[in-house]
Amino acid sequence: MNRRQFLGLSAGAAALSRAGAQSSNPQAARIGISTWSFHNFFSTTRDDNAPPLAGKPWDARDFPDMIADHYHVHQMEIVAPHISPEASYIRDMKARIERFERSAKRKRELALKAMNEAEIPKLLVADFTASVRQGAATLEVVEETKIPAAYWRPQPPKLDRQGLLAALKSGTAIEGAILEPPRLQLSVRTK
Repeated sequence: MNRRQFLGLSAGAAALSRAGAQSSNPQAARIGISTWSFHNFFSTTRDDNAPPLAGKPWDARDFPDMIADHYHVHQMEIVAPHISPEASYIRDMKARIERFERSAKRKRELALKAMNEAEIPKLLVADFTASVRQGAATLEVVEETKIPAAYWRPQPPKLDRQGLLAALKSGTAIEGAILEPPRLQLSVRTK
């Protein structure tokens, strides 16, 4: 190992050890890790003179979980050369993102339900604040064909949802639409 490799690995190890302290230090939540910091572990960006890998090359699809599990860092960047342009790879990445979004939505709904049932209006934690609040009334179009022409936008016909919502809020009865009562919402702010 030459001096340059040693310094690079030492700097990476120091950054990761600081990132590992993130759970006890809210300011550590500001730490982010890029896949480029580990470019010699990815086959597409590996230096010609890099030492041989002790295992198989890394896959960008596994990088977020690996970093979160080992170092408790959740802010990261995956650089383009580490993402394969193959259609199956892109489909897999999109599926993972969709699963993550569904999971986040379920967790948010569960947190709202638990806080509401336990009558906890606000939850203050070191790295975020969650509060239950009354949301605004939302529009639900019950039967689109009965909405008057004034609420349709020309070229091609499109429902003017904002105008329809404003009219319902002002008390105008419109066949085909109702004003849904406000629902509870969970508001989360990170620090």
